[in-house]
Amino acid sequence: KDISKPTLLWALPFPETFSLASVLHLGSVLKGMGMKFSYVYGSQDDRLLMERVSKMAMISQLFALWSKMKVGKIGRRFTWRTMGPTDITPDELKLELSPGPSPVHIDMDEFLSLISQVSDSKAIEKIEHMRKIGKLGVVKVKESALIEATKVYFAVKELIKKYDLDAVTIECYPKYGGLDNVANSWLAEEGVISSCEGDLGHTALSLVLQRLSGNPIGLLEPVKIDDHEDTLILKHDGSGPPSLSSDISQVILKPVSEEKGVTIFSAVKAGTVTLATVWGSDGRYKTSILRGNSLGLTKDEVEDYGGGLAARIKFEIPARQLIDRMVECGVDHHMMLA
Repeated sequence: KDISKPTLLWALPFPETFSLASVLHLGSVLKGMGMKFSYVYGSQDDRLLMERVSKMAMISQLFALWSKMKVGKIGRRFTWRTMGPTDITPDELKLELSPGPSPVHIDMDEFLSLISQVSDSKAIEKIEHMRKIGKLGVVKVKESALIEATKVYFAVKELIKKYDLDAVTIECYPKYGGLDNVANSWLAEEGVISSCEGDLGHTALSLVLQRLSGNPIGLLEPVKIDDHEDTLILKHDGSGPPSLSSDISQVILKPVSEEKGVTIFSAVKAGTVTLATVWGSDGRYKTSILRGNSLGLTKDEVEDYGGGLAARIKFEIPARQLIDRMVECGVDHHMMLA
């Protein structure tokens, strides 16, 4: 009665098989039962058709991944900026008991202990490797701060291996500001999803987007409507992957405090982008998916908007109308950019 898996009906172009009629008949039955499916028509010699079948197979794999995804949650998720020390992950227990991404809770003390066990020499070797392959960026932090940030990279990898995680999200702001920015950025370049603020849903969504696009994913949130340009400015604390920027010279590592914490100032390069967000309650998820054009930003503009990863996006509809619609639909503020 319930296939409960992505279903593809394939009609072959051979009249003697009545394949097309069979797909229409079965499709009618499935539609009447309220069951979802897709279909294709053509032979295996059709390149465009085979590309679509391949994409459907990929989506099927992601469907299976989403239904049993394990996301490590290191620490808690706080929103000090807006609501004080309040955990805002909605109905986390219901989400954990329902099909879909579930958290594997990891104590912050375990994470900090792993960081302390990484040697300086191992961290320095990784830093030099990133410099050699042209993905380090312009370093404007103390060497000790960069070494500490690099140790976080190794600690995250160790926890992913230990707990067999698909992705991980880390408590950072405000108590651990800048702790994981470098790690998140470098891991993204390797196709590994590590995100900040203990955001379970968007960390899971990042993994799906990364698998679909084959590219690193950036975390952003809307901060300004530019009425003059009719664009939306988005930014977030700096953990943007280097390849999201047009040039490595535009990726600048800056201090969060005098001794600890690194933030990465960078801008999303010009081009077509997808922005996706997910939110949930009562064990159910909703998604919002937007397409737009990134217009790029200068270093000075990134500074003007407060640093971190920043983007100027132009959409087909006016920016204010878009925000109106987002508020009306209850769309969450975190957005993952591919």
